Amino acid sequence: MSDRITCYFSFRSPYSWLALYRLGKIIDDLPVEMDFIPVFPPPGMRTSAESDARKLAYIRQDVKRFADAYGLAVCFPDPFDVRWLIPHSAFLCALDAGKGLVFCNALYRARFSAGNNIARTEVIRQVANDCGLDGEIIAKAGRDKIYHERVLSGMANLSESNVFGVPTFFYNDKQYWGNDRLEWFLRDIYRERGNNVPDLEADPLSRPF
Repeated sequence: MSDRITCYFSFRSPYSWLALYRLGKIIDDLPVEMDFIPVFPPPGMRTSAESDARKLAYIRQDVKRFADAYGLAVCFPDPFDVRWLIPHSAFLCALDAGKGLVFCNALYRARFSAGNNIARTEVIRQVANDCGLDGEIIAKAGRDKIYHERVLSGMANLSESNVFGVPTFFYNDKQYWGNDRLEWFLRDIYRERGNNVPDLEADPLSRPF
């Protein structure tokens, strides 16, 4: 029985935003620790959504549906892509300071609720200050080669880890992909610790945990 969950996420991904927002609500009550690994597509790589306007339109509709239900405002940034090494490096610095998920969710709000460019120094600085962090240190880390190397090191084994999208979670050698899979690794956590979980065979519309 593992005591850790590995979470691959990206500031580029609105589904990562939704998932980590929900994680922030329950993480203090989880009987396991979380390891966060930030990732992003290599420069020049086109995702399937970018290649299919229908899928992109659906994602925007779908994300707004979830966000509305969670009480989150939505403002997709334009341009959508930024210099991804910068915010992900800043996150690692916030993680080192013990406020990784708090900073992460605040930066997501700056991106997907306020439509800001989260690679800009002033945006990172303000978000960090609002989280009780030293904004100058966090903003500087976003452009620090040491933090850049840490981000790239975390991404180096993506294919070997079988990560094909974010957010992706690993728990006890099981993989869970997407915001809508949080309930499933929670189910496995609770079941392995002897908690009762719903009988989905009897009621397939029940919550998994």
